[in-house]
Amino acid sequence: MLAAYTGAAVLVMGPSFYPAAILVLNLMFYTSYDKGAKAFRAAPLLDVLTWRNGVGWTLDQWNKILALGGFALVALPFVPGAGFVIDPISLATHAVMWQGVYMLWAHSAYSFFRYYNTTKYPGFSKWMRLSVVSDLGSSNSKAKLEAMKIVAITAGYVAHTVVFAWLLGYSAMSELTIVAVITSASVHFIFMESSAQWVLGVRPFGYLPQMLATTAVFYSIWSMPAAKALTGR
Repeated sequence: MLAAYTGAAVLVMGPSFYPAAILVLNLMFYTSYDKGAKAFRAAPLLDVLTWRNGVGWTLDQWNKILALGGFALVALPFVPGAGFVIDPISLATHAVMWQGVYMLWAHSAYSFFRYYNTTKYPGFSKWMRLSVVSDLGSSNSKAKLEAMKIVAITAGYVAHTVVFAWLLGYSAMSELTIVAVITSASVHFIFMESSAQWVLGVRPFGYLPQMLATTAVFYSIWSMPAAKALTGR
């Protein structure tokens, strides 16, 4: 039933159905969730929809929605049971994945101009420090968080680089490409959203993209020719 519904959505509604649906779901179940009250409330949703907390704050919230939505859409076509032909050359797979990529490009561009040279996006001059790796195990929370952000942003650039290589024809879309992109995006998400104690600070619905990504990676590895040969499939 899910497969039939999703396939019909691709044919009838077009790939734009998916970003619209994921944005609505994020507004309903992510934005409207109050972490303090641990309950869904109308006020946070209205804050975003009416821009009553100011342009900067509202754009920051939309940036989060773009990030989570794009991450989910990149992984979704490669999740078994989602209704797609799990095939790197499937037009439906490409169309939906690219919707997610466009959202992540917008997220990346906004984040760079909004946060560059802040604690959320350390300046490039700090990336060359030899202590970045050792700082990940530091007891100094500030140094550790800065190192985590550098790793997160680097992983994001790796994901974008793989996508651009495919776009420009330097690499083929394959299970390995899928694993590289989604794994890099997962590292970005975990390192960016975790506290110095490695606790993810996202609202419950924010875990959905990572769940989709983990499933997509394991399924893609399982689908690799080497894995099929090892298991006799």
